[in-house]
Amino acid sequence: MKHLRIFFAISLLVCVIFSCRDTRNGESPTDDGYVNFIIADSITTRTAGEMQAYLNSIKLLYNINFSESAKEVTIYKVLYKTKKADLSEDIDASGLLIVPNTEESLPLLSYQHGTISSDTDAPSYFNTNFSLNSLERQFLAMVSSMGFIILAPDYLGYNASKNYPHPYEHASSLGKTTYDMISAVKEFTASTAIKTTDKLFLTGYSEGGFATMALHKHIEENSSVSVTHSAPAAGAYNKTKFTNEILYKNQKLPFIGSYLWVLDVYNKLYNINRPWNEMVTSSNVTVLENATINSTLNITQINTNPQNLFLSSFRAGILNATDSDFVNAIKDNDLFDWTPKAPITLYHGLSDNYVYLSNSETAYQAISNNGGTIKLVKLQGNHTTAVIPYFVNVINLFLELK
Repeated sequence: MKHLRIFFAISLLVCVIFSCRDTRNGESPTDDGYVNFIIADSITTRTAGEMQAYLNSIKLLYNINFSESAKEVTIYKVLYKTKKADLSEDIDASGLLIVPNTEESLPLLSYQHGTISSDTDAPSYFNTNFSLNSLERQFLAMVSSMGFIILAPDYLGYNASKNYPHPYEHASSLGKTTYDMISAVKEFTASTAIKTTDKLFLTGYSEGGFATMALHKHIEENSSVSVTHSAPAAGAYNKTKFTNEILYKNQKLPFIGSYLWVLDVYNKLYNINRPWNEMVTSSNVTVLENATINSTLNITQINTNPQNLFLSSFRAGILNATDSDFVNAIKDNDLFDWTPKAPITLYHGLSDNYVYLSNSETAYQAISNNGGTIKLVKLQGNHTTAVIPYFVNVINLFLELK
């Protein structure tokens, strides 16, 4: 086994030095003739012993019973080519890749992260000590050590593409950006000693759940790649219904900053370009005009009750479907009503007060009616406390299917 590890390491080193550089003009294009892979930089390695110790601690901490033992893993930062959200031009993007060091052929698992506010939260961000310095990265390394090649896109707006605004909750760009990383990883593994099966698993939570549904839809509508199983969790798939639910509310909503971010992105990407004074009440205009609209928005400075935050004319225009610009932009990001070829398992917290359960319930109903194979697992907890049960459930599901 020692000799196999040495052979594997040497093969990777040779590849990195001689053949795994910029392949924009090289071979192995994707279905659309696009060559995505640029480079994969090895960041760090975690031994089987280290990963087993972490796996044992996770089992104990969360009362999880995984039968798989841990393998050594190598962690990479991948740079690849994709398109800007408006498809106007190419842009370099980045993501995390974790590969078990084994001679076995392993499946790919694409993990889409949830809402983040800075580069330090992006999957491929590592500090100078190259530590697994977030619970999310630790979980991903743990899952990879059990026999999955894990890739986790940073999305546009983070790390390699940090100078470009993140197109928050924009379905088409999330779908394409994540698919392009899958293509890049396939190009990379094809030129190394890394062996893959034809299985592909997809999952993610919150914005990651929405991105997972967007990715699944993009893959099946734009490529010949087959998805083995998709597991979106706690995503806002039914943007139209979710928007109406929010605008009908007459109470303070702690997540309203995230919804303003969605509106701001759609306002710009769909060239609606409506000023804040035509959307929100006068007491909130100056704050929003001078704020960075993302998840760090200071909601203590605005009125978080939709009845007092938004102009009644703006709310009525959406609720009555007379504001065609915004209604159509919102509808363009609905992902709940389509017909997937591959099976889907949805996860959602029963008391989720951030992304309402209706998003998963309507997706389950519509996809079922369309003839798709879909299951909805309702978890105890809210948007935060349902995360660990989701992780446990989805890991066990994928272990059974891999």
